[in-house]
Amino acid sequence: MTNQEKALELHAKLQGKLETVSKTPVRTREDLALVYTPGVAEPCKVIAKDPAAAYTYTMKANTVAVVSDGSAVLGLGNIGPKAAMPVMEGKAVLFKEFGGVNAVPICLDTQDTEEIIKAVTWLAPAFGGIKVPESVVVTWIIMALLILLSILLTRNLSIDNPGKVQLALESGYQMAESFFGELLGANGLKYLPYLLSVLLYIAVANLIGLIGFKPPTKDMGVTAAMAVMSIVLVEVAGIRQKGTKGWLKGFLEPIWIVAPINLLEVFTRPLSLCMRLFGNVLGAFVIMELLKLLVPVALPVPFSFYFDIFDGLIQAYVFVFLTSMYIKEAIE
Repeated sequence: MTNQEKALELHAKLQGKLETVSKTPVRTREDLALVYTPGVAEPCKVIAKDPAAAYTYTMKANTVAVVSDGSAVLGLGNIGPKAAMPVMEGKAVLFKEFGGVNAVPICLDTQDTEEIIKAVTWLAPAFGGIKVPESVVVTWIIMALLILLSILLTRNLSIDNPGKVQLALESGYQMAESFFGELLGANGLKYLPYLLSVLLYIAVANLIGLIGFKPPTKDMGVTAAMAVMSIVLVEVAGIRQKGTKGWLKGFLEPIWIVAPINLLEVFTRPLSLCMRLFGNVLGAFVIMELLKLLVPVALPVPFSFYFDIFDGLIQAYVFVFLTSMYIKEAIE
C-alpha cells in the first residue's frame, strides 16, 4: 500500500484528526452545577468587568485559530475551503503535539480580503491567537501599500495643469502601453491593467525581503494561485475573442491528432509559471540566508543587489512577459 493510499485510509477511518475532549468529568449534579449553570455565571461576571480575565477563566489562554480561505494550501494552490480542511487539521495537530497549544481549524468560504479581516476580527474574542499564513499577512501588507500609494499618487490629477508626478505616471503608463501593445496587439491592450497589477505585486513581493519580511512568492501556494489566475484569464481571453466553438477548435490545430498535446498545455503552462517564479525566489532567498551565515555582514550586500533586487524584478518581468505571450497566442 502506498503512502497516498495509507493517508486516505487513515483520514477515512478517523473522519478528522481532531476531537473535543472535556478537561473535567461531569458525573454528578455538583459537577454539572460547576461547569455549567449556575456556577458558570461567576467567571462570566468577572470577565464582563475585566475582559483580560478571559485568559484566566477560559480556554482562550491556550487556544489559537488556524484560519485559511483555501487559496494558498501547501503546494496545492487555490483548492477552496473544504479541500483545505485536512491541511488545517494537520496544522492544529502539530500545534498540540509539538507546542501543547490547542488549535481550531477554521476554513472561510470567501477569498475577499475585507471579509476575511472582518471574520478574523469577529472570531478573535474566542482565541488567544489566530494563525494566519505569513504569506497571506505579507500579501495584505503589500496590497495596503499599493492601494495607499495609488491614492497618494493619483490625488489632484488635472487635465489643464498636470504636475510632475502626474506627468511621470502618464509617461510610465505610455511606455508600458507601447511595450505591451507590441506584444499583445490592439485587441490585447484591454488586459494591460491586469498585467501591470501583477507586475507591481510580484515586484514588491520579491523586494519586500529587503526590509525583513519573507517574500510571499516564496510560498508555492501563492505562485500557484497567481499562475492559475493568469492562465484562466488567458483561456477566457481566447473564448471572448474566438467564441466557445473557435476556442475548442483551436485544440485541433494544426491537425486533430495533436489535440491531447494542446489540451495538456492548458495544465503545463500554469505549472511552468508557478515553478519558475517559486523556484527562483526560493533559491535566491536560500542563497542570501546562507551568505549571511557564512560570510561577514558587509559582504552579502552586493549579492543582495543581485538576488533580492535585480533577480526579483527580473522574475516579475518574466512572469508578466510570458502571460502576455500566452494572451497574444490565445487571441490570435
